[in-house]
Amino acid sequence: MIDNIIRPGIGKLRLKAVGRRDIEALHLSLKPTLYAANRLLSLLSKMFNLGIQWKWTTDNPARGVPRFQEGKRERWLTTEEIQRFREALDSYTDQNAANALRLLLLTGSREGEVLKAEWKQFDFQRGVWTKPSHNTKQKRVEHIPLSTAALKLLKGMMPKDATGALFPGRHGGARVSLRRPWIQACKASGLAEAEQVKGKHRMITRYRPTIRIHDLRHNFASHLASNGVTLQVVGKLLGHTMAQTTMRYAHLQDEALRAATNRFGEIYSEAKKSSFGT
Repeated sequence: MIDNIIRPGIGKLRLKAVGRRDIEALHLSLKPTLYAANRLLSLLSKMFNLGIQWKWTTDNPARGVPRFQEGKRERWLTTEEIQRFREALDSYTDQNAANALRLLLLTGSREGEVLKAEWKQFDFQRGVWTKPSHNTKQKRVEHIPLSTAALKLLKGMMPKDATGALFPGRHGGARVSLRRPWIQACKASGLAEAEQVKGKHRMITRYRPTIRIHDLRHNFASHLASNGVTLQVVGKLLGHTMAQTTMRYAHLQDEALRAATNRFGEIYSEAKKSSFGT
């Protein structure tokens, strides 16, 4: 965003010369993609707040600029798409990255929680993943029970000396991003769209995923909710602290609602038979 939008748009202006109208113009230029427009605004606001902190400027012209109304994303994978995604991961060359994506799919965890995970956080006897407070969004310890499939995945990738990061990076420490393997997996599973972009010497084809990596979290919750798991349980598995956060999945509880309405249908039928009997 800095290279493609911010620098071409306001890069030639002195920091203190950037005004609210300049920010509004950049924001408006991305109106066809509401999410990207609002992420741009958040980035600019953060940049100017740092400028104030570093005493480079005294004002944040991005503060107070109204964001576009965003509808809640409802994208989640069908059973067929999950199967294609699994097959794409099986054939991906970097199985370390593939395992990270598998763990995201199986646990509904956030990308940062998975990439920062260490072997000492897992109790295989109890089948529980204890996420430390410094790794969670709510800054509190979370104890997450793991499915049989997740435990099988972890045991299969466990090294003899199971210490340190689950997904080590090339230069030590933990892997910091899954961007490239995510794009490749989406491309291989038919979950990406091809687009032509201008390169230095010619037009090149780039693939843009039609879902976000964070949608794997929504996918996990959506399938549970639509298969009768209560929202309270779904919320606990996702680490939600507020019930209303999980309520976005309420409309997916078709099975539980259908069972409830069928129960009244049975009561109605029984009452009808009873009336005939008298």
